[in-house]
Amino acid sequence: MSKNPKFGHFGRHHRRIHRGFAKGSGINVPVLLEGSKDWFWKATIGELDAIEIGLDIHHIFPRKWCTDQKTIERGRYESILNKTQISYKANRKIGGDAPSLYVPRIQSEKRVALDNAAMNDLLVSHALSPELLRADAFDGFLEDRKTATESASREGDGETSR
Repeated sequence: MSKNPKFGHFGRHHRRIHRGFAKGSGINVPVLLEGSKDWFWKATIGELDAIEIGLDIHHIFPRKWCTDQKTIERGRYESILNKTQISYKANRKIGGDAPSLYVPRIQSEKRVALDNAAMNDLLVSHALSPELLRADAFDGFLEDRKTATESASREGDGETSR
């Protein structure tokens, strides 16, 4: 991919966004069409939306964790690639902690009660790499998510692999 001076090497998905743009952006469409599931309720985002469970776009690597690292630029952690649609309840369980801390905390919740494989399936439904997420590997995660979402977008548009 050529480097676009407006968006850098992450292309159109990497720009800093606000909630209004995120809700209508193309990055979440492939994820939602694939049946992404909430990390707390375990139902699909579409099912939760239908019964009016509070959903929003949230950071995957929390802003606090990213700023505490002191090496992650704001434009990277505010990227749409570092956001996904989950329930308010799931987001409250995340807090500002690293994924290596919040993922096991969520999966051990009485209401959730998932083993690693089942929790990983929920994470994968959001086009996330469980291994990179659980290892707090932000840079690798961002690159992997970019590839996964671009691939899903191409498939959703009926394009063949390039």
